[in-house]
Amino acid sequence: MTFERAFSGAPWEAKVGYCRALRAGHQVFVTGTAPVAEGGGVEAPGDAYRQTLRCFQIIQGALAELERVRAHREELLAEIEALREAAEHDRRAIARLGALMGEGEGADAVHDGDGAAPATADDPATPLDAVRQARAEARYLVFTDAAEQAAADSPFRRPADLLEALRRLDRLAELHAPEAGFGTSLGEAARDLGLSWKQGVSDTARSRKPHAYAVTHEGQRLELGPHVAVGSGSGAGYIARIYLAVEDGAGNLPRGLYVCHVGRHLPDTTT
Repeated sequence: MTFERAFSGAPWEAKVGYCRALRAGHQVFVTGTAPVAEGGGVEAPGDAYRQTLRCFQIIQGALAELERVRAHREELLAEIEALREAAEHDRRAIARLGALMGEGEGADAVHDGDGAAPATADDPATPLDAVRQARAEARYLVFTDAAEQAAADSPFRRPADLLEALRRLDRLAELHAPEAGFGTSLGEAARDLGLSWKQGVSDTARSRKPHAYAVTHEGQRLELGPHVAVGSGSGAGYIARIYLAVEDGAGNLPRGLYVCHVGRHLPDTTT
């Protein structure tokens, strides 16, 4: 860690080693009521009010730098998570191909990494088709109009994978339907169904981009939280997210799982 001292210009300060501000790494420590002005020297000599404001300005700058460091850390953690998902997807793909070669199956029998059914001509052509087909089939899962709007904007290249994930979410919604519960958490049940479940979004992302994490359904506001990752790799063409809202029935909407967004990863503190 590097240290940098800032002096107000008084000749005795350098001799005795006293300084008005000290930067240690990304932190700035201010002393006294005579901080250094932006151009050097003492800030507003004799004006304690302006000197205090200058102290606050220096501290706010340090806090802003700290927030940038935290945002970068979140970005790195997200990249690590994406790499782990990609590695797991590749592992499953290798195992699947090995099984196909051993069984002598035809090249047209392609399964997804979670053992889904072979691709057929009836598979959806676009993410929007996947959402509409899942919406028509669903018995328990509730779809918002916002989900279709997001899917229409998604360039995800494997809509059949989205459809399969939505079908599994319908099964999860069935488990969630009874008010008495089903003996385990949604996350555990989702993982048992082969879904890549994420429990929620960070408080920082939600506070900085609140409108991105809320939709309106039947006149009621839904807060997006748990989401499912689909696909692997980098970019919206290879990875997609399904964001949900979980209602317990205590409000104006019935108990259930609500699909609020299907497609691109929603913006966070790094986007």
